[in-house]
This record gives sequence, C-alpha cells and structure tokens, in this order.
Amino acid sequence: MPSPIDPINQLPPWKKRLSPQWREAKAKLTRNPASRLETAWDVAVAVEMGLTLDANRATADQWLRLPNISIRQAQTLSDLTQSGVQFNELKDIAAALGLTEETLTLAEPLIQFYYYDPDSVATIKTVNVNYADFETLRQVPEMTADWAKKILGDRQTRGKYRSLADLQRRVNLSGKQLQTWMHYLRT
Repeated sequence: MPSPIDPINQLPPWKKRLSPQWREAKAKLTRNPASRLETAWDVAVAVEMGLTLDANRATADQWLRLPNISIRQAQTLSDLTQSGVQFNELKDIAAALGLTEETLTLAEPLIQFYYYDPDSVATIKTVNVNYADFETLRQVPEMTADWAKKILGDRQTRGKYRSLADLQRRVNLSGKQLQTWMHYLRT
C-alpha cells in the first residue's frame, strides 16, 4: 500500500529542501525532536533525521507522537506491550486499536518491529510495582526484603504509584536505588 510520504520522497533532494513545508517541519523537529508529528512532511523529515519508534518497547508518550494516534490508543499500545504482547507488523497494531492499516500508513515509515525473546537472559523482565506481590518484588535485582515490604506497605496504605518518581518520593528511595530499579520496575 502506498505511503502518504511517497510523493515527498520522489522529489529531488534539492527541491524537497526548498519546500516551505519541508523547512517548517525541519525547524519544528530541530527545535523539539519529541514534538508530535502531524503531517506527511513531518514524517518525511523525521525519517530523514533517523527518528524511529520501537513498536515493542515504546511508551505511551512515544506512541502519542505519531499522527492519527490518540492518548487512549497510545496508552493501550503501551499497556499491551508491557503485558507481553509483541507486534510483528502494522496489521497487529491496527488490530489492537480496531483500525484499518490505511489509518496508520502515515506513521508506518517510523515504526520498527524488533522481536524480544521473553525467555532470553538478555531481555529485562519488568515488574508492575502497583500489582506485584512480595515474592515478585524480591526477584528484582538488589531488592531486599525490607524494601519490598516498604513498597507494599506504602501501596496498601496510600494507593497505587502514579510513576517511578512518585514511588521514589513516597518510599524515600535514593537516586542510586531508583537508577538501578528503573530498568526493572514500571507503574
């Protein structure tokens, strides 16, 4: 299926760069590489700048940058991958969102599909700190029984953690502890 950026990519490089749309998109992404991509010109410039999105590791904020993706859809995709779902192609993402593939073709050039073997020792297994029990928390590297009890006690008393920064503040983690655990914990 043809991509909406195909006509842009067919332009000679000099003509593309003289276009006001190209210059506007380039300026926008140069100022803020994390800005939302809205047009085919934005996507074409992002592709040329080497910006990509790993479909199986992207956060909701990263998904939200893509054109035609709502906040709810971005959160759904992030939640699915965190729960172990792996996307292999654009068709999988469309199915997860109840959309047609055509709706996502503008974002397609930015999306990369990498496979992560859940049983590989190289794959970091993350734990949702809002649902983990004592034994699960203890499996996190360098997590002592005292820290697991403290995290669980605070969660029972004050409710779910909104973010890892919220966890750090509420249980008084040092920066070094959070730096170690942020690779293994999520909210």
